[in-house]
Amino acid sequence: MGQAYSNIIERWIYADTTMPINKDVLPDGLPNDNSLCIVTLGFQLNQETGEMQPELIDRLNVTLASAQKYPNSYILVTGGVKKNGWTEGDRMHDWLVEHGV
Repeated sequence: MGQAYSNIIERWIYADTTMPINKDVLPDGLPNDNSLCIVTLGFQLNQETGEMQPELIDRLNVTLASAQKYPNSYILVTGGVKKNGWTEGDRMHDWLVEHGV
């Protein structure tokens, strides 16, 4: 158990300090089958209109580019706080469908 705990802590420190963060399309070399899942985190919808904000659209552009690169992957969008009858996940789904996913 001690070694397992040490491994977890080492990985956590790496992820929290030196792990490179990819802010563009997914890197080369990932599985090109349905074992890959692209997870896109939501971002608060506009409080007044329920529309997506620029940061969320930026995330979706990266998701779209990644889905085009890995067309057999699953896509999971998150976000469930309703604003004007819509959740973030609803808006994200519709945007991706409108853009060909």
